[in-house]
Amino acid sequence: MNTPAISITTPTPPRPAAGFRLLYRGALSLPDSHLLLDGLTFTLHMDHSGSGNRLLESPLALALETMRGRPSLRWMGTAKLADTYLDETGGISIDIHPTATLSRIYFENTFCLDPSTSLQSGIKVALGDSDGPETTLMLIFARPQGTELQLRAARITPAPPPPSLLRLPRPDDPTPRRPPIRFASSGANPFAARKRTPSVANLGSGVRLGADESFKVPAVPRPGKERATPQPMDEDEDVFGAGNVENKGKRKRGSDESDAESQMEKANKTIIKQSTVHALPVAKTHPEYKDIYGAVYRGVQFALRGEMKKSAVDLKSVERLVKIHVNMYVP
Repeated sequence: MNTPAISITTPTPPRPAAGFRLLYRGALSLPDSHLLLDGLTFTLHMDHSGSGNRLLESPLALALETMRGRPSLRWMGTAKLADTYLDETGGISIDIHPTATLSRIYFENTFCLDPSTSLQSGIKVALGDSDGPETTLMLIFARPQGTELQLRAARITPAPPPPSLLRLPRPDDPTPRRPPIRFASSGANPFAARKRTPSVANLGSGVRLGADESFKVPAVPRPGKERATPQPMDEDEDVFGAGNVENKGKRKRGSDESDAESQMEKANKTIIKQSTVHALPVAKTHPEYKDIYGAVYRGVQFALRGEMKKSAVDLKSVERLVKIHVNMYVP
């Protein structure tokens, strides 16, 4: 029986890793125009050690890869580099195709005419159709590299919050306190005074009756006038809370009656005031209006003092008395 022959093939050499990763290829759309700045290629420089980690660490690179398939990105205008906060992680570069004449002329006029001012600004681009906070914004700017300019792209980030300043103390802030003095001394045991002490039940009858040295016989009162007479116990100070039910009911009824009398008196005073105001023939601007009003009001109230707290006064009687007093004080 013939054994099969085993042939050993030479292993395929590994391919060198690509130096750049294509993120997006497309154009920039100008507002209110059908012209496109085409021929733009966004690439990410990949190193051999951690190419995947570098891609994941760049949010702009991932956002550009999600734009694949879109013909163009939105041009948003220009912005100054000094007024913009950028995230340049990843090192994304931009290349222009040699046949894209319109794009080459636009970028040359933007970054090459006056190097002293053109390198201080960039082109703002939006990755998406909306202008909300979820839309990623990037800035295209130029960096000198020898005798040439290299176009770079970086993600626009929001401005960092201002540094927190020391807040002035407010009235509701807790007052700072120093630690107790006993904790400062290292020799003494701070928990020595907190040790468990014997309970009172385990000390015997000496605690309940007191020691012989500390026990004192109370003084006996002398017979005669100096003997203290026991004070009668007040009914309100009943230890069991059982007072005289009849007295409580009387007090409650008395308070209710006083409230009813005060309400009746207020209503009668209101009727007298209204009748006095309607019956006065002088205007409120008269110099003696207050004096006449007070005299009429007090006179009628004094005339009806017997009925003010008992029952409602008669309106006709009030009007008659008001007219009498008005005729007395007003000529």
